[in-house]
Order: sequence, then C-alpha cells, then structure tokens
Amino acid sequence: MNARDRTSGGIGGDAGPGSDGPISLVGSVAAGGLAFLAYLWLAPPVAGAGDSSELTIALARNGVPHPTGYPLYTLLGHPFVVLLHRLGASWDYAANALSALGGGIAVGLMHALARRLVPPGAHGSRRMHDLAALIPVALFALNPAWADVTTLAEVYSWHVAWAMGAALAFVGLMRSLTDEARTEREGDPSPPPNRRRAQAAAWGLLCGIGLSHHATAVLVAGPLSFVLLLTLASRRRLGPGLVENALLGALLPLSSYLTLIVKAAHPGAGVWTRLEPTWVGLMGHVTGAQYRGYLGRFHPGPSDDRVLVLHVFPPLFVMIALLGVTVLGAREAAQRRILLTLLAVVAFQTLFGFLYDVPDPASYFIAPLALALAALPALAASLIAMSPRLRAVATWAGVGLALLAAGQLGPQLTIGLGRRDLLVAIDRKVHDQWISIPVEQGIVLWGDDFQSRLNEYQLFGGERPGLHVISPWDMTVPLARARFVSRYGFDPFGSPSTTPGRVLPPAVSGPAYQAFLEAFARQLHAATHQPVVVLRSSFDSVRVVDDEPSAAPGAVAGR
Repeated sequence: MNARDRTSGGIGGDAGPGSDGPISLVGSVAAGGLAFLAYLWLAPPVAGAGDSSELTIALARNGVPHPTGYPLYTLLGHPFVVLLHRLGASWDYAANALSALGGGIAVGLMHALARRLVPPGAHGSRRMHDLAALIPVALFALNPAWADVTTLAEVYSWHVAWAMGAALAFVGLMRSLTDEARTEREGDPSPPPNRRRAQAAAWGLLCGIGLSHHATAVLVAGPLSFVLLLTLASRRRLGPGLVENALLGALLPLSSYLTLIVKAAHPGAGVWTRLEPTWVGLMGHVTGAQYRGYLGRFHPGPSDDRVLVLHVFPPLFVMIALLGVTVLGAREAAQRRILLTLLAVVAFQTLFGFLYDVPDPASYFIAPLALALAALPALAASLIAMSPRLRAVATWAGVGLALLAAGQLGPQLTIGLGRRDLLVAIDRKVHDQWISIPVEQGIVLWGDDFQSRLNEYQLFGGERPGLHVISPWDMTVPLARARFVSRYGFDPFGSPSTTPGRVLPPAVSGPAYQAFLEAFARQLHAATHQPVVVLRSSFDSVRVVDDEPSAAPGAVAGR
C-alpha cells in the first residue's frame, strides 16, 4: 500500500478501514437537512427579543450590526435574505431562515465530526458507526438553547457550524499527518510540498472565516492551530512557508472587516449607531472594546438562567467528564492528542461563558456542548477497545441514549412551538403599543433592545415615519449624542460639558434605570417643542411627557 492509498489528500481527510465513505456523507446530509426543515418550521414570522430585530435590519440593508460587526454574516447573508423576501417571505422570517440554514449545516457537520472521531480500525461496521454518530446529533438538535439561535436572526448557529467544520478539518489533518509519518517509515515518499502549502492556506482560510464572524472563534482556532503547529514541528515539517501560507489564507476573510469603515461612512438604517467612521472606531468595534466591562462576572437573567440549569449545564458537565474519560481510554497517541485538544477547546469556551456578564449567556455554551457531545461514539469505541466485555455496556448505553433522545423529541418540539407562538403574541403587543402612540411627530424613548423592533415597523412597514425612536443608552455614546445635537440643535443631557456618570446597559427594567429614563424624558421635554413619548417594556404603557415639574439640571448625569 502506498502513501496515496493511505492518506486522504484533503484538509478534512481521514484514514483507516471503515472511517469514511458514501454512507457517512449521506447520513450527515440527511441529518443536516432534517434539522434545517425542523428549524424552518419552528421559526416565527416575526423577530425575537435581543439582537434579532437589529440583525434583521442589518441583513436587509447590508449594514453593520453591533460589535464585532460580523462582516461575512452580513455580506453573504444579505443576498440570501433579499432572495427569500422577493420570493414572498417577510424580512423577519427570511433572516430567521438564514439562522435555520446555519443550524442545519452545523448539525450535518456535527454528525460528520462524531463519525470521524471514531478511531480507524474501531470495532463495528461503517454503518454501525454512522448510526452511532446520530445519537449525539439527536440529543443536541432540538435542545431549547440551540433551537433558540437556529430559529431567530442570530449569529450563533453559523458560529457553531464553523466550530464543527474547524474541528472536523483538524481531525482530518491530524490523521493525515499520522498516516504520512507511518508511510514514510515504511519507505513510501512523503507528500509533495505543494500539498502541504495548500493545506496550510486552507487551514488559515478556515480560521480567518471563524475570526471574521465571531470573536470567540479564537478559543477554537487557537488551540487547534497550536496543536497542529506542535505536531508539524515535532516531525520536522514546520517551515516558514507553511506559516506564511496560513497567514495569507487567514487575511483573505479577515479583510472583510475593512468593509465596516466604508459602511460607517454612510450612517443610516442597519449601521450601528456607535460606530465611528475612523480607524480608531473600527478597531474599537472589531475588538468589542465597549463590552470589556462585562468580563469577569457571571450573572444570567432569569430566562437564560432557567435554560442553562435545565437544558445546558447538565449535559455539558456530564459530557466534559465523559470526554476526559475518552481521552484516558484512547489507545493510540494520535487519537489521544486529538481528543485532548478538543477537551481543551471545550474547556476554554465553557470558561469564557462563565466570565461574561451578560443577561443572555446561554448561547456561549452551545458550541462546547456540541463539541463534547460529538465525542460520544469515540467514547464507545474507547470502552470497547479497553475490554471486549465492555462491548455490551457500550451497546446498551447507546440504546439508552437513543431512547432518551427519542423521548425528548416531543417535549422539545412542544417547547419550540410554544416559544414561536409566544414571540408572535409579543410582537402583536409591541405593535399595538406602537400604533397607539397619539402623536405623528416626536421623540420616542424605548429603553431596551425592542427599539430595533420599532425601527422595523418604520423601515419595512412604512409606519409612523415622523417618529424618531431613540434609546437613552445610545445617547451616552459621544457619536450618537453628537448626531442628536446636529439634528435637534440641543444636547440631550443639558449641556456639552455634562456627561453621564456611567454607561447604562440596555434591557434594564429595575428602578434605577426607570428613574434614569424618566429624568432623561423630562429633560428632553423641557428642551424641545416636539412631543416626547415614553414606552414601557411591559408593552402596556404609552405616555406622552406632560408639563409637570421637570428634573433639575444635571439630574440625568448625576446617576
């Protein structure tokens, strides 16, 4: 057998009897396709809370979302969303369908990764391994935390798809390097340098795609790239040409960040209001500088706290422990290194989730959960390799997990359908509140992320064009504040020398923020002849600020 027979020749290649083939491809495509159809079914025809409306507008207008900007997401998602809209879908459903597509691709790649993690020569037929790879997919595909980001306009389904693809490529490259070393020891020639350079460029391109989409991709690309470099160096195959090709490959997708400064120079609908059209502004946006204050704590909101406790943490912690067992049970050094690297990736991502103080952190635990679950078939193979007597244990454990996944299907679908109906009902309440505003021109204050929902009604429905919707939180940012002064001729905080005590986060419903909102509204009312309207996040209050005694000068800034 020569080197060409033993090695795959591609970045995602594999080796060994029964490790690859048409059945694996069909199974992965089928799993991804079914998941995609399920997510399309569960996707509501309206936007959700959080970033959903903002991202829908950015996709429809090819704009710039919140940091870190997600340039490839908007550049490639824009034509997809426009096409679906022209075919009759609402803008919201078209943007939700983009997430559903990312979710389907992620599930298909998860099946392929679970299949590929089974070591070459493991006990069982190829078909058995394909079926075993469906078990982690079934346990994950309708998890409520995952279904949430695959049925609404969000960036996380595509991030998980990329993470699955990067892990799959990493396993292929590691197996290919192992086979090349083996064939060289047997006297076969090593692969040509051009092939290695092409693989390095492809790996760099893949890492660049991840880093140009979501900043946490560094927690995946970093450990995987480090182990690949370490492996190449240990076998004396790491040269400056490979590193150069990888860096050049990464720069291609990373250059998409330059489009943000071009879009920022033309502010409008879909362009983040706090993005300055300067190189300093671009770097601050790309690096997520305004979110650094969230690092170091963990305090999820009530909604995400429930999702984490019920649907994320139990399987995640169990699978981290089982992945550690799988590492210890791996018989070959190459397999052990692959699994240990994936364990490090899972650990880094999980740790980051616990160090990011946002009210909705559940999405940051989804990628590590999927990667850990994908190792289940490899765990079964390790158990069987330890002792033939454990074969029955692995088989019955697989049957039990398959039954568990089947038993979860109905309740998880019920949760998804209920959530879809709830989002439709919430949108109806928000819209009723919006159309009940008793003035046609004025300033509307909305203190949380539903501000973008009101912008949707204006942009896509042409409703209430004379109303200017702003968030008091936005006004604490110098650029947005300067644009307000340019439009109205007065400073929203009383004077240019007055600055807020601290930047307030959105989506805060506590008494402190409500006091800030009230003082801000009265300060605006005292400074302009236009009506000032305050909407409450309870969706049941529309109030035009009257001429009652206004807050004392500087009251807004004194918080």
